[in-house]
Amino acid sequence: MGKKTRRSAKTQAKANRQRVEGSLKAANALDNPIEGLDSFLSFDLLADTKSGSLGRDADNSDANATAGSVQSRHAKIRSYRSPLPNEIQMECMSLFEQNMGDMYKASSWGLDLKKKEEELRHKRARFLIVTEEEDDCKEEKGSDSEAEVSPASSHEGGQKTRVLAFCHFRFVPDDDERPKEEVLYLFEIQVHASAQRCGMGRRLMSLMEIVALRIGMRKVMLTVFKSNKSAMGFYLEKMKYVVDDSSPSKFGEDADYEILSKKTQK
Repeated sequence: MGKKTRRSAKTQAKANRQRVEGSLKAANALDNPIEGLDSFLSFDLLADTKSGSLGRDADNSDANATAGSVQSRHAKIRSYRSPLPNEIQMECMSLFEQNMGDMYKASSWGLDLKKKEEELRHKRARFLIVTEEEDDCKEEKGSDSEAEVSPASSHEGGQKTRVLAFCHFRFVPDDDERPKEEVLYLFEIQVHASAQRCGMGRRLMSLMEIVALRIGMRKVMLTVFKSNKSAMGFYLEKMKYVVDDSSPSKFGEDADYEILSKKTQK
């Protein structure tokens, strides 16, 4: 490499760093990255009144609903910055352990709940929290279906809520030493068993991509265990993610996970 080429590479690296740092500074200064996306944030789901499980979106005409056996439940997505309120933090940790505990135990990482809790308390951590909401006056005391779900926590407007799903994400550089792109990195997305297979994951991932696009992040990145076949299929086939160039498999390493990504800007 000649002197001119080296100078050009250094100039480009400096320009990349300045752009990335500026973009991340602006992104991290945002109070609410989903402001103005109201049509995505409030929606109804159908719940089986006998089992307490949620079905597909209430506005989906294909939902298998039998008259008298389902009722509409309202869900809402809210944006949070670290630290989360204690009750929501506890519900998120519980949901993570329910969904991923066994998979982490079987992985090379092992299950370290203290470390996971520290991740959720990181100063740059951002969250989308999906809660099921029901007016106090509509609750039936002693309801069997309510006993089967996770305990509700109090929230604004005299309502009861429970966490149906959450995303933990941050705005970060693609490489700490030589940044080339600003990234929305999705550290965690978890959906309660009662709210799975109703489009919740697709809704949240679409929101992540919209947020990344509107605030100038060049791609969305995430990590998935290879053993998590359903998640791998969801990201690669349905959401059109690809194995990122930074993933261990790209270097011939036999890791038990892949790093996936999707460009939001060219």
